[in-house]
Amino acid sequence: MVSASVQLVADMRLKSEPLRVERGRVLGHLRVRTERGDVVIFGVPERMRELAAAATFAADQADELLRTEGLLAEASMLERAEG
Repeated sequence: MVSASVQLVADMRLKSEPLRVERGRVLGHLRVRTERGDVVIFGVPERMRELAAAATFAADQADELLRTEGLLAEASMLERAEG
């Protein structure tokens, strides 16, 4: 196993590739391509779904943080306008 960091950027391409069979197991196969290189993610369907759910949860948390930052910025502007 290798540890890696992958930044998801606008110019990346996601490509779901044909399923692979390895040692009698069917594996989902996803390639992430950026100008810096490729990363291939593969695993049994259950693990691929867990990854998708975790990615969705992380995106939801980031959205919530952005919403909170926006509310705080708005409140700060109101305070300055009133003060």
